Amino acid sequence: MKVIHVITSLALGGGEEHLLRLINQTDDLDHAVCFLGMNRALRREFSDAGVEVVDLGYDQPRDLPFALFRMYKLLRSADPDIVHLHLIHAIVLGRLIGRLARVDNIISTQQNVSQSYPLFWGYLERFTRGLEDQSVAVSRAVLDSFANRSDDHWSVIYNGIDVESFRRKVSEATSFQTNDFTLLNIGRYHKQKNQSYLINSLAELKRTTTSFKAYIVGWGELEEDLKSLVNEKGLEDEVEITGKSKNVEKYYNSADIFVLTSNYEGLPLTATEAMSAGLPIIGTDVAGIKEVVDDGGTGYLVPNNDEGALVNALSKIADPETRRKMGKQSYDKAREKFDISETSTQYVRLYEELSATE
Repeated sequence: MKVIHVITSLALGGGEEHLLRLINQTDDLDHAVCFLGMNRALRREFSDAGVEVVDLGYDQPRDLPFALFRMYKLLRSADPDIVHLHLIHAIVLGRLIGRLARVDNIISTQQNVSQSYPLFWGYLERFTRGLEDQSVAVSRAVLDSFANRSDDHWSVIYNGIDVESFRRKVSEATSFQTNDFTLLNIGRYHKQKNQSYLINSLAELKRTTTSFKAYIVGWGELEEDLKSLVNEKGLEDEVEITGKSKNVEKYYNSADIFVLTSNYEGLPLTATEAMSAGLPIIGTDVAGIKEVVDDGGTGYLVPNNDEGALVNALSKIADPETRRKMGKQSYDKAREKFDISETSTQYVRLYEELSATE
């Protein structure tokens, strides 16, 4: 079966990494990856996976007509069984070009809630939705965010990771030597991730607990703002804004808990990584995170932007026995619900069902 994946970019992001894991897990299929352009950070990793990688060269607006023509020629000549679209720009444009190229089966994976899309692209997504055969949401929260949908053409398939492999990499990574209660947050430095809520809460925690360390790992436009907030709150010794890291495993291995303070999520990859590492999670009680964190089981849910509630949850989970029990439940849930083997099985089944109805 030939599957062509069309994706916006090959940036270091959740959607791109999910696609790479899916390809590696289903190497018996004939995959090809076609990306619009803009960011090529993961190009070597995709090439190393043994798939054809086609760069459409869309780096600025004037490139768009040529990129779309290249996509049309590729889809017409390759005659794939499935065209699988990823990320909003590729989803919208791929639907249009896919139908013009007379592709038999078009599906998309929606990685985030609909309200995360810019207004213009959100409108185009709704306008073109009827051009594809199946939409996949990565969580129930993502599914519920899309109004006026036809449920017959939607399904939920959770993004997965190789739980055992990731746990092994974490255990083999060098950990930091510290006796402090260690917190970890990983994500873009962006208002969606709301790390300022975490920092403000840690300032409150410091008033009652002197020995903790927090690592906020990521990248993005708010990095300097977050560093300034850490200094403003007098947390220079307790909180480190690390910037981007190519070795997140060492942070997971050093952490006692994972904290996720997002305003909204589709299905947070970092949470499934934390669960695979056996960490309990404190997360905001918002759609997407609620599907990952079982309140009182794998961690705690707290109201968004409620600093007192977050401090209280941190105080409770500081108990080593509580962390041990919750971490075990967290790991067990990752194996049961978020392993890449189950994710890939469901996608292959979907591909086969669509191909059988041609």
